[in-house]
Amino acid sequence: MLAVMCSAPFNLAAQMATSSETAICFGCHGQGGVSINPIVPTLAGQPYTLIEDNLLAFRAGKRACAPERGDGSPEALLAQTMCTTVADLGDQQISALSEYFSSQEFVPAKQTFDQSLVGQGAEVHQEKNCEQCHSDGGRTTNFMAPVLAGQWMPYLRRTMHALREGLRQSPRVMNDAMSQLKDGELEALLNFYASQGQAE
Repeated sequence: MLAVMCSAPFNLAAQMATSSETAICFGCHGQGGVSINPIVPTLAGQPYTLIEDNLLAFRAGKRACAPERGDGSPEALLAQTMCTTVADLGDQQISALSEYFSSQEFVPAKQTFDQSLVGQGAEVHQEKNCEQCHSDGGRTTNFMAPVLAGQWMPYLRRTMHALREGLRQSPRVMNDAMSQLKDGELEALLNFYASQGQAE
């Protein structure tokens, strides 16, 4: 199945929008990479380098899959799916997929959030210097860091906890910043990013 999807690597980015094989990615990450599943991230509009680095990490086994995690949670099963899906991708296919998803428009998730935590989250965003990489309140990036405003809060919560606890590696500055966050600060930050993704 993957071989069919990746049979024309140089044209994949252009073909994916209409190809039946898009179900391989779209099945979890949504049409065009816009996720409708709160535990799955939206890929559309995320930086090329970020997408490519994560696909390479899954392929190399540097991102944990279900057996290593030792649980049968939905998140673990999705991680296993990612590792299985990416395992046979070549560099050109990963590049084409990264190009495709990064060229799509990011669509903020419509989700509930605690308005009473938004102001505190905005302060944390500034005080912890998140704005340096996740600009405009998390709406834009430095071409490497993800768009956070409007990303699914359950996904971000799991990811940020993993970063804080050292269970997932990212650029050192990110791991260091997350390690300094208290539970209340992290939750406020999550609600701030959720609020920033809503239509004004």
